[in-house]
This record gives sequence, C-alpha cells and structure tokens, in this order.
Amino acid sequence: MAVALVAIMRVTVGWPAPGDLAASPDALERGHLWLLATSALVIEGPPVVQIGATAVLIWVIVHRFGAPTFWWAAVAGHVGSTLAVYAGIALVWLFDAHAVRDVTDAPDYGISAVWAACMGVVCVAGAAGALHRARLATALGAGCLVTFLVLVPADGEVSDFEHLVAFLAGAAVAARALHHERRGDADPLRPTRLPSLRRRPRAAARAGR
Repeated sequence: MAVALVAIMRVTVGWPAPGDLAASPDALERGHLWLLATSALVIEGPPVVQIGATAVLIWVIVHRFGAPTFWWAAVAGHVGSTLAVYAGIALVWLFDAHAVRDVTDAPDYGISAVWAACMGVVCVAGAAGALHRARLATALGAGCLVTFLVLVPADGEVSDFEHLVAFLAGAAVAARALHHERRGDADPLRPTRLPSLRRRPRAAARAGR
C-alpha cells in the first residue's frame, strides 16, 4: 500500500525524489538508519509491473506459509542483503578506498530485493513440491529461477549482489519453514490429540462409591 502510494505521488506531484528516500553506504555511516526502510518505498522502473508481480509472489507465500514467512523473507531480502553488501563494500574500502568510491554515495532504492527474496521462497517451495499442485509447484519454482537469472544480469552493479543475497535469503527462509513443518509432522513425542481429563458421569459415580 505504501509503495503504491509513493509511486502515485511521484507520478502526480513529482515527490518524493528517489534521493530523498534512498540508502547508501555513506548515509548509513552517518547514522541515517531509517533509510533502510524508506529505500524500499521507491520503485525503480515500471511501477505497475513490479507491484503486480510482487503482489502475486506475496499471495503465493502467504497462502502457503503464512504472513510471518513473507515478512521474514522481505526483511532478510531487503535489509539483510543491503547490510551484507555494504559490509563487503566497507571491507574492500579498508584495503582500497578508490575501488569503491563510486558506489559509497550512490543512491540505493527499490523493491527489487523484496521480490528477489520472494522468488527465492517460491523457488525452493516449488522445487520441494511444497505447493498445493506438484506440477504447478515445479513449474512455478523453475519459472522464478529463470526469471531471476534473466532480470538480474551479472554486470557488476551493487544491486546485482543485493539481489543475489536477497534471493538466497528468501530461499533460506523457505527451507527453514519447510524444515520446521516436516519436523513437526514427524515428531513422535507430539500427540495428535490430547486425552480428555473429564470423567464420564458413570465412571465418576463408581469411583466415588
């Protein structure tokens, strides 16, 4: 909802500008941590296509795993990938600051890391046959993987590394969710139905005699 509202405002009134909400390594180094959240409100590219595609992926994840799994994937995909890649940039900067000087202040924004993480979730669920229809699950999982590889070419941009980390983060979230499901189903110490503690009237009357 917030992403769509920001997209409408940008089209109608030309505000906010991407730079107002975008994150960057320099901005986080200055303590502007709120940009980790606001950078996900600005869409880079066609808004209708990205919002629609992301909405479909969110529906699949919530329908299969529940809302918490989606939020874990979204946070791990957007915030986790950003922090991981920025940490890598900081490490390179310690040894060769000139190698990363062009990316430390580059605006970083968009919802692509969120849909990359969602693709990772659906891909793993599809590969494991964990969706409701096995053939559809396999096709959807393979389709997400192919789409990710096509839409995210490896041209060395910072966002490419973020997308890769986000995809892997979403895949890890899905694998963890499936592991907990299987562990719960196979737990021999977990009773399927707890015995009733109430006594039947006749049994209670006999015990009282």
